[in-house]
Amino acid sequence: MTLKTRSTVIFLSLILLGASLGFLFFDRGPAHPRLFYLFAVLVVLVTAATIHLVLFRYLKAIDGARVASENAASRLNLALKAGGFGIWDWDIVRDLLVWDDGMLQIYGIDQSAFNGCLESWKEAIHPEDRERALAATQAALRGETEYDLSFRVLRPDGEIRYIKADGTVIRNGEGAAVRFMGLNADVTEQKIILDSVIRERNKAQLYLDIAGVMFAAIDREGIIRLINKKGGQILGYPEDELIGRNWFEVCLPPTAVGVVKDVFAKQMAGEIESVEFFENPILTRSGEERMIAFHNTLLHEEGGAISGVLFSGEDITERKRAEASLEKAAGEWQAAMDASGDAIYLLDLDRRVLRANKAFYEMTGRSPESSIGMHIAEIIHPGHSAPCVLCDAQTALIDFVTVLEAGHPDNHQGCPVEVSLKMVRDGNGKPVSMLVTRHDLSFDRKTQETLRESEERYRQLVEHSQDIIFITSGGKIVFVNDAGVRILGAASANDILSRRLLDFVHPDSKALVQEHMEMAATQMGRLPVTEVKYQRLDGSTFYGEVTATSIMHQGNPAIHVFVRDITNRKNLEEQLRHSQKLEAVGHLAGGIAHDFNNLLTVIGGYASLLEMKMEPGDPKAEMVDQIVASTDRAANLTRSLLAFSRKQEMHADDCSLNEIVQGVGKFLRRIIGEDITLSTTLGPEPLTVFADKGQIEQVIINLATNARDAMENGGAFSISTGLTVFDGRFIQSRGFGKPGKFAVVKVSDTGKGIDKGVRGKIFEPFFTTKEFGKGTGLGLSIVYGIVKQHKGYIDVDGHPGKGTTFSIYLPLSGNPLPKGRGKETFDAIKRGSETILIAEDEAHVRELVDSVLQQFGYRTMLAVDGRDAVEKFRRHRESIDLVFTDLIMPGKSGMELHTEIKAMRPDVKVLFTSGYMADVMEKHGNVDEHYDILMKPIAPAELARKVREMLDA
Repeated sequence: MTLKTRSTVIFLSLILLGASLGFLFFDRGPAHPRLFYLFAVLVVLVTAATIHLVLFRYLKAIDGARVASENAASRLNLALKAGGFGIWDWDIVRDLLVWDDGMLQIYGIDQSAFNGCLESWKEAIHPEDRERALAATQAALRGETEYDLSFRVLRPDGEIRYIKADGTVIRNGEGAAVRFMGLNADVTEQKIILDSVIRERNKAQLYLDIAGVMFAAIDREGIIRLINKKGGQILGYPEDELIGRNWFEVCLPPTAVGVVKDVFAKQMAGEIESVEFFENPILTRSGEERMIAFHNTLLHEEGGAISGVLFSGEDITERKRAEASLEKAAGEWQAAMDASGDAIYLLDLDRRVLRANKAFYEMTGRSPESSIGMHIAEIIHPGHSAPCVLCDAQTALIDFVTVLEAGHPDNHQGCPVEVSLKMVRDGNGKPVSMLVTRHDLSFDRKTQETLRESEERYRQLVEHSQDIIFITSGGKIVFVNDAGVRILGAASANDILSRRLLDFVHPDSKALVQEHMEMAATQMGRLPVTEVKYQRLDGSTFYGEVTATSIMHQGNPAIHVFVRDITNRKNLEEQLRHSQKLEAVGHLAGGIAHDFNNLLTVIGGYASLLEMKMEPGDPKAEMVDQIVASTDRAANLTRSLLAFSRKQEMHADDCSLNEIVQGVGKFLRRIIGEDITLSTTLGPEPLTVFADKGQIEQVIINLATNARDAMENGGAFSISTGLTVFDGRFIQSRGFGKPGKFAVVKVSDTGKGIDKGVRGKIFEPFFTTKEFGKGTGLGLSIVYGIVKQHKGYIDVDGHPGKGTTFSIYLPLSGNPLPKGRGKETFDAIKRGSETILIAEDEAHVRELVDSVLQQFGYRTMLAVDGRDAVEKFRRHRESIDLVFTDLIMPGKSGMELHTEIKAMRPDVKVLFTSGYMADVMEKHGNVDEHYDILMKPIAPAELARKVREMLDA
């Protein structure tokens, strides 16, 4: 009904009411009824007209507001649809979810398929994002965070859309969430554009990074805004570490900053033109100065103002050094030539003098100024034959030629002169110049005697050399010195001469030697230095460093070979590689030890608490006991890795080897499987060894694991112990050991066995014969390292197809076994009421320690790191009786905490804990000798006992 219609109906109703009243009064009114009737009708008409006017305006205002509201809502809906927005409203109390058309369109759901429940929304979220989206929703409902979320939805048609969600939680007077409403925006297109921009940016960065020169851009203040990978490499920084830093302060040496910065400032001010090419030094992170050839261009803003400089830079340090070296070499060449008594000169292909030595100028009586550039025929007497020979040599492109002249070219004395020419060629073999030497052949008796003495010295050098020297021609040995006879195991040189060189080369190196022999047949001069494995006449091998030169011997091509025995050096290099592998294992183990032992502390700690609280006979006790035992084995594994790599000292004590084998036996069945039989034989003797029990257990477990892998189809596995005496015969036959009594553990299997060629490598770190994915190459290395740390020995015996036996020998300690302490219970440990400050950055460990100490009656204060602990101690120093702190914490370490609180109160007791001590010991020495410390993982009973012990001290 329109506004006009409604107001008219009301108006007519009022008139009808007035007429009815008038009629009533007309019938029952006063003496002049008609007059009164007319008056009443008039009053009603005026009143109706007034009400009609007011009502009309009121209804018009309402309709106007409604229309405006509808228009605004329409415009809002249009804007939301255009922007890809959808509105949602969740009545939490009634679990009623309302979506507008925009939401349905975003999620690709028909109105008929939407049931108005939160599950509809959950099911629409992409499975990979669902958990995160629901967690964010719950966090917003709890008031922990604002609701600002990005996630993906999976439409019914399979299309994936990217959503940006914002929302507001409405709460009642008690603060409970009753309503949750907000917007969803479809940002798929923006995501595609952004990904495209990122790809293009990364592509551009890649183009810069693969460039062989430095690229960088700095702004007006000299701040680095862009630099490529090559620039970072030249400067010695990661690229992201340079961005935002000042080029002049970081990348230039102090000697160059002033000049370069002044030129840059003038360029930025537009006072001078940009210097397109220039060279200046830069300063690398290591402090080295390198010379860079820069090519730069100014950068401008849209308005044309200079905003900075973009430049490329080529590292020309080596070129500059090469130029300096060439200049130095040229000077040295000239000095060397001047030292020669022969006339030496260099001619171009037109036979003009390029360079000459002092003897040449003395011979010709000319100065360098009057000789350089002159034709040789204008300098050398034209009546002699050398110039003609030189001309013929150039024409025929002969590499080397020698002619004799009857006498001196200028003074015509009758001394014979030898003229030699060497054609100088470029890298492509093209002749570029000729080097000529004029040598006076009138040697005196003293010169000849000197030559004979030189030959004698060479002969003695060859005969007395400790290196093998031999000459081969046609693949056969034609000369060998005494050292070669001795090293190759021959009785005399005749056993070697005329034999093939390859007869003395091990098969592993024959291909390499054959390649070098073929190389020598095609080129003269020195061959590349190489290492060759040789084989003596008796079959034993040695390594040699070979220096060979192609020569002519008795008119035939030959190879002059020097061989230095480097077997000892190779062994040392192998030991170095072995130690480097150990270091790598140490870094690996050290990297995880701290965090891993924290986890083991929590797992084993809570399991121990459960175990201590269980009643005798509780069926769950065995499961909890397995958790505690597994935690101990995991801790032993970490300690074994650290001890193996010498990153942590072992914790040794006198213990029974038989008891260790018995104890680990219960776990071996689970390791080797049901298809392998297990037998254990313990020697009757008391076998007391000074050992780390956990590490010896790890040795047996590792060997059992290897045995299982060697018996894929089942077999037999056995462990036995006994007593062995190392005497002279034993040591000589085995090749190891020192006299004394040793306990022996023998671990045998009936598996694949070990090839003799592999046996020498099985204890190397990372060596494995297993296929990829089935072995780390560390198991036997750890075994070897642990045995060596215990001053023991390990021997292996096995053949392919006949199984393997590992024998581990540990020295007897000669001490009686210490009395063991049974499993502790809460009741056996004294309780307390003192106040303990706990400083531990790992929250779970902190909570465990707090729980244990509170159960023993102690009051506790918790600190999340060293700084927090110092502050709490400063406020409560008089009430704190003991500080329990981790040694390794961010910000302030346990040792720093110890120093500061001791300065405040010297008598306070401090108990340290740590899961990894190597870094601490490197900085502070052997900490556990000077301080009270518990190594992680910590057992609750051990913690309570140690705290009580320190407080009672």
